Amino acid sequence: MPGPFYQPPKDLPGQLRGCIPPDVMGDSLQTKGQHSSREGCLFISGWAGYRVLFPGLSELAGFILPGENKPGLGLKSALEQEWNTVAAWSLGAHLCLRHMQQIRAQKLVLAAPFLDFCSVTPRERVMAMLSSLNRSPKTTVRWFWRLCGIKNPPAVPVNDVQGLRKGLELLMKSTVSPRSLPADIPVTIFQGREDKIVPARTAQNILEYLPQARLIFLPCGHFIPEKELIRAIDE
Repeated sequence: MPGPFYQPPKDLPGQLRGCIPPDVMGDSLQTKGQHSSREGCLFISGWAGYRVLFPGLSELAGFILPGENKPGLGLKSALEQEWNTVAAWSLGAHLCLRHMQQIRAQKLVLAAPFLDFCSVTPRERVMAMLSSLNRSPKTTVRWFWRLCGIKNPPAVPVNDVQGLRKGLELLMKSTVSPRSLPADIPVTIFQGREDKIVPARTAQNILEYLPQARLIFLPCGHFIPEKELIRAIDE
């Protein structure tokens, strides 16, 4: 069943009007100054989840931006390192579920996760997103941010359209078998009640296969407030 529909802004390219966009795969890790209470934390962002959207989380020990074409530690290698906490949003959360068997962390924080994106958003809508991205990447990302519920969004720092495109292609084929999810790592799941991209029932379905997890609903959309993620990391 597709997710709920959304009336996009008028400046959105024609093919994307009435569509629901997806997210992207993670690629490289950059380390920055460590916060004393969050040392040893890895954050995996979502599609177009640039550091300007997560100014606090971008200062953590590890930050992976999906699709970023920069030298650094790959996603799989990063997950296999030892971390106090691995936190992730949207596609980043999906990738954590996909590689959950390899994660070596004391706890996992997932924001707006999903097992199969095309089960909530039709494949043709992802194709429309790809087409629009080729013509107007900044407008496409700006529309996606609005759909996520991001208020007062900053300027769009698009500089790697190829990485965004690869992420959309991944979303059309990447799935996670819920029966492969381990039940030994503590998990906190955040889900927005007003999410127009990943319906609330998606998190509830994941919870059935993670008996050790706790599910927290928030009065927001697909974009989970950074303060909520940081609070969970600091617990």
